[in-house]
Amino acid sequence: RQGQDRIIIELPGIDDPERVKEIIGKTAKLNFHLLAPGFSGPVTGNSNVPPGAILLPSSDSIGNYVVQRRVSVPGEMLVDSQPGFQDGLAIVNFRFNTQGGRRFGAITSKNVGKFLAIVLDGEVISAPRIRTAITGGSGMIEGGFTVQSAQDLSLLLRAGALPAPLTILEERSVGPGLGADSIKAGEFASVLGLIAVALFMISVYGLFGLFSVLALAINLLLILGALSGIGATLTLPGIAGIVLTVGMAVDANVLIFERMREELKTGRTLFNALDSGFKQAFKTILDSNLTTLIAAILLFWFGSGPVKGFAVTLGLGILSTLFTATMVSRLIIILWVRKTGQTTLPIVTINKDAIIKPLIALMPQQFTFDFVSKRKFAAVLSSIFLILSIGSLSVQKLNFGIDFSGGILIEARAPGSVDVGSIRAVVGDLGLGDVAITTFGSTGQDFLIRVQKQEGGEEQQVAALNMVKESLGTDYDYRRTELVGPKVGQELFMDGALAVLLALLAISIYIWLRFEWQFALGASMALAHDVVATLGLFSLFSLDFNLTTVAAILTIAGYSINDTVVAYDRVRESLRKYKKLSLPELVNMSLNKVLSRTLLTSFTTLLAVLSLFVFGGEVLRGFSIALLWGVVIGTYSSIYVAMPILIYFNLRQEDIIGEEDISNLSQVPNNN
Repeated sequence: RQGQDRIIIELPGIDDPERVKEIIGKTAKLNFHLLAPGFSGPVTGNSNVPPGAILLPSSDSIGNYVVQRRVSVPGEMLVDSQPGFQDGLAIVNFRFNTQGGRRFGAITSKNVGKFLAIVLDGEVISAPRIRTAITGGSGMIEGGFTVQSAQDLSLLLRAGALPAPLTILEERSVGPGLGADSIKAGEFASVLGLIAVALFMISVYGLFGLFSVLALAINLLLILGALSGIGATLTLPGIAGIVLTVGMAVDANVLIFERMREELKTGRTLFNALDSGFKQAFKTILDSNLTTLIAAILLFWFGSGPVKGFAVTLGLGILSTLFTATMVSRLIIILWVRKTGQTTLPIVTINKDAIIKPLIALMPQQFTFDFVSKRKFAAVLSSIFLILSIGSLSVQKLNFGIDFSGGILIEARAPGSVDVGSIRAVVGDLGLGDVAITTFGSTGQDFLIRVQKQEGGEEQQVAALNMVKESLGTDYDYRRTELVGPKVGQELFMDGALAVLLALLAISIYIWLRFEWQFALGASMALAHDVVATLGLFSLFSLDFNLTTVAAILTIAGYSINDTVVAYDRVRESLRKYKKLSLPELVNMSLNKVLSRTLLTSFTTLLAVLSLFVFGGEVLRGFSIALLWGVVIGTYSSIYVAMPILIYFNLRQEDIIGEEDISNLSQVPNNN
């Protein structure tokens, strides 16, 4: 159910959408009427209808029946209906509830020898003679059914009488060929992304990288188990959510490992470094993941269909990541330390006894990059791109897909090379308005047909879709069709825009509550920067903007704020520790301390999303483009938008801690 007057019907595995529409479009209004006195069968022409009777047509067009106007037994009293066979012919067995059984028994007892018409949707499908009283509350319908029509009728009767006819507002179907290809593409992209991330983590962190991969595998098992437990349907964007989780899940482990490395370098013992590393990292992990969870919840609340599936897998991935990073990883590491008696970590020095040693050393031991001095240049760069984005959005606007603009999209595969000219000529002659035909893929057989929104409402949309298919004929494999009415398109756009705005607002409020108003302002401006930059990218290059793009934008917001929170947490910690350093120096120091984590997390996420972009298929191409761009722009804005705001609005130590505690702060940071 959706709203007050709409329902969403999802039927995985159905390969005949036309039959489905035919079935759900019926009202399944079944009633039982006695034939009028003196009539025993169909009549031809318009016979004289006696008072209290009506003339109803026969479903097989053999004539009309004169039936009593009064309903003998209403179909609402039917509780079950199943197809069956009688003397080798298909029939439909039915059963009434207690009240209907008594009423049916009374009618048949009083009218033995007379005829009882079975009326479905105003047509008489059968009018058998009542040979004996039927008091068991059940009976059968004979009407020259085929096996398929008997199954359809029993299905309709079981479902009950719908209160009103259905109008199709939105229709999306994926053919079995594309469905199988998409599943293979999603599985391949997921596995490849997982392998790439695993190899990278082991290369950087050695044995601890292997521990993080083990935790990641448990993470994925928990996600799949949860999806199975709630009975969720795994859509292609849902697979994309799992792929993104693979890239982002290692962020928690990277935070913990980097923190342990810092603690050990200050002279702590191994167990103290482990304990402090997990405790210090947990607060950051919690804040950064909860902000992403906010985006997932809003996406689920306002999304529909596949977008909601993406939100489910992303949300489950965040929850399972919190558990595996803080509990499973910790347990594995502690068991390893106790068993081996190690006194140092293989991520700090290459121990000769380590089982798996780091293969590469990507990160220097200490960064000293001066980020703050480049903030004016970054501000100019951001301003130029934002001006271009806003200008393009004002003049060129977004290239709305049919999700928002309404219309028809058909993805098909030709038996040979696509002849775009002939297809355009055939479809153009239908008079449906603007028609765009584009080819894609490496085989030269796949193409997309886009037809503009039709005037007159949803019925005209359905008629136009059928016209296009009929004009092209049966030589093509229709792999995907999407139909969105004008009203639904407008509502989807408003819901998508509302989801983005509420996500930005909710994340900003959370940051304000957890930090200070300067942090909330910086996070909000960074998020707004990322959203406008992403919209500008889609406008500048006329990329298709649809529901999955909205999902990508909210994911970008979650990823960007994740990165920002990690840096903010370190700034807050530095403000509490050091007295003499100026705010620009504190910001520089904090950014350099988290830079290794930022680069590692961004790279692992890029590995997973790049796999999705290359191997995820045409359906998720725009989605993965947005995510690739989002990882880059989100990392940039965390450093050069969110951080300079703290300096411009003069964040002070008094804002973080009380005036009386300032005298207890350290004079300078520990350079060791």
